[in-house]
Amino acid sequence: MNAHRRWILWGGITFSLTLLGLGSYFAYIGLEQADKLASILGFFVGSLGLAISILLALLPGNGNTSSNTTAPGRTDPSVTPPSADGELANNLSNNHFHGPAAIINGDHGRQQNRFG
Repeated sequence: MNAHRRWILWGGITFSLTLLGLGSYFAYIGLEQADKLASILGFFVGSLGLAISILLALLPGNGNTSSNTTAPGRTDPSVTPPSADGELANNLSNNHFHGPAAIINGDHGRQQNRFG
């Protein structure tokens, strides 16, 4: 098991045990106290999430720019040109598509109604 999956597994186990513990504690203290405590915890968790998202948005290198850019007029060496036998014609992994795709023929998944 690689390290990334291990982190996900332990994070899920920790989260599940935390929820189980909080649920048990809320059942123990009663509905009134649990409601008040849950409101306070929700405020702090929401504030912490907002602070982290703002911090990550302000950090340099947040993923808004591509590190694999080429100068204008130059070709990207990681993209292989199509061969004469159409080898790359069926491989869409190296192509970049922008904008909506158009369906040329067919019923486009529409149902027919009495108006046409």
